[in-house]
Amino acid sequence: MRPNDDRLRVSCCDVGLSRTSPSAGKHTHEAPATTSRRRAHAQCGVRSLTWFIVGGALAALGGCRSSGAVSTIPTAPPTTTSRTAVASTVSAVATTTPPSTTPTTVASTTISSTTIAPTTTLAVEDQLKARIAGDYVRQHFRRGELVSAPTLDGLETNAAGVTVAGSDAYNRFVAYVKELVAVGDRIVPNEPDVNTLNVETVQVVSETEATVTYCQADNRKRVTPAESSPIGQEILVNGTGVLRAFRGTEPVRLTDKGWLPYADRDFGQTFEGQATCPVP
Repeated sequence: MRPNDDRLRVSCCDVGLSRTSPSAGKHTHEAPATTSRRRAHAQCGVRSLTWFIVGGALAALGGCRSSGAVSTIPTAPPTTTSRTAVASTVSAVATTTPPSTTPTTVASTTISSTTIAPTTTLAVEDQLKARIAGDYVRQHFRRGELVSAPTLDGLETNAAGVTVAGSDAYNRFVAYVKELVAVGDRIVPNEPDVNTLNVETVQVVSETEATVTYCQADNRKRVTPAESSPIGQEILVNGTGVLRAFRGTEPVRLTDKGWLPYADRDFGQTFEGQATCPVP
């Protein structure tokens, strides 16, 4: 039975209606029974209103169900879903956090030990060879200066600047200068002047010794100048002033004045009339 049935509402509300005097049109005093009817009438009205409201609500709900409107009612996301979303966000942020710099430092150290260190070692060796070659060329041209104007003044000091003091090379050079002084000879440029020295290789034997392979071209002359000549004219010493090139080796040793020759010089191959040495 539907709650809003009109028959039920009428039969309930018709009970206990008040009566009016037909002659005077005024209400008469009601007996106790009448009072009971009024209370019953009021209760009936409340019940009818209640049934009406409930019935309307059920009717509305039934209409919504039949039309499918329930599926369009938005529902709030459950609490667990919200927590899951927060947890996922935190996880994503953690994965995008930049890593610490420790791995980078280790990688940098590895690169330094595998690539930079050998390069540095090679550079140091090249610099050493370059220094040895430079010292050797420098002492060669310093010797040329000493024999172009030979003198006994400061000879030992000068000789120790181009050879290892007390060595065979030192003694040989001192003896050569003394010979030039004794006869009044000197070494002079030729026309055209050729006096070159090229260090081809440097072999490092130890921390203090090395061997230099060189190519020297020379056409300088040994002469007796006119002021020393018995005829008053410059005299050319035989066998000098001829252009030739020669390739040889000479050992050098580290001193406080640089890398200097200390042993006999090997002239090796001679190339007459050449200003350079052929490619070996």
